[in-house]
Amino acid sequence: VLVPLLSDSSAPRQQLGLGYTIGFNIVFALAMLSFVSTIFVDPGRVPDSWIVIYDAEGGDIVGFEPLKYKACETKLDGVSRR
Repeated sequence: VLVPLLSDSSAPRQQLGLGYTIGFNIVFALAMLSFVSTIFVDPGRVPDSWIVIYDAEGGDIVGFEPLKYKACETKLDGVSRR
């Protein structure tokens, strides 16, 4: 699609092809930047406060410790998002 536009002798079609080429390369570069950042960014860890209690029958029960923490997200006026 781009080669016929870029090799056309009329100036408006060449400019259109150049615009498409620049737009495609910008979108492609942003996609590659996003892909590479997902590879190298640390995904985080499970907090130490998240405890698992094992019962006598061999199953595990997740402790209620994480339930006391509220979401850290707030709206612009300071109200919790919950």
